Amino acid sequence: MAAKKKATTKRAPKKITSKRSRVSSKRNDDAMIDDTMLVTEEIDIVEYNQPRRSKLINRRNIFILLLLGSFGYLLYLNRGLFVAAMVNNQPISRVSVISELEKRQGKSALDSLVTETLIMQEAQKNNIVISSEEVDAELNTINENLKAQGQDLDQLLSMQGMKKDDLVKQIRVQKVVEKLLSDKLAVSDEDIKKYLTDNKDAFNADAKPEEKEEQARTQIKQEKLGTEFQTWLADLKAKSNIRYYVSY
Repeated sequence: MAAKKKATTKRAPKKITSKRSRVSSKRNDDAMIDDTMLVTEEIDIVEYNQPRRSKLINRRNIFILLLLGSFGYLLYLNRGLFVAAMVNNQPISRVSVISELEKRQGKSALDSLVTETLIMQEAQKNNIVISSEEVDAELNTINENLKAQGQDLDQLLSMQGMKKDDLVKQIRVQKVVEKLLSDKLAVSDEDIKKYLTDNKDAFNADAKPEEKEEQARTQIKQEKLGTEFQTWLADLKAKSNIRYYVSY
């Protein structure tokens, strides 16, 4: 009897994996875990920053609204700076008023400002300063003269559309001119005698001689001031560099 062959079974060869492959696989797994964790952290950061950013936006909007509200309220309080009047809800702007005034009195107003500027520049060059005491003394003189004529200074200023500050400014300018032209405004005794003789009817009969002389001196000085000032101003304008950018 033939001998039975011993059955042999072939085993599948073992899959050989190198150490390097196992290490690489482990690294890939760790990388995936790390990436997952990073994504999770990014999501958490986004979710955390979302309400915070919304709060910042809300605060900024509130601040802008408050700022606009405050600006609007200031505009309302100072509406007179932009609107001169309302006629049946139709505004008349201050710009239109100024434009109309410039058409009517622009040239004279500008000439007056140019003259005042030239005078004050000359005062600065010559170190001329008008004290408050000088201004107050002139105001008292004007006030007393008006009272003697039965007039009131405040009422007279109101009728002329002026304020006391405007009068004070005029007094300062006039005092500067008087000091600038002081050498040309001297009044002699002969000037006073001649004036008293030529203007007897201009004085109050009850006035004392010294009062008449003082009034005559003041009047003569004013007349000289008017004449000398026009000549002086014309010469000063001719020497100055004045450029006009508006013509009326």
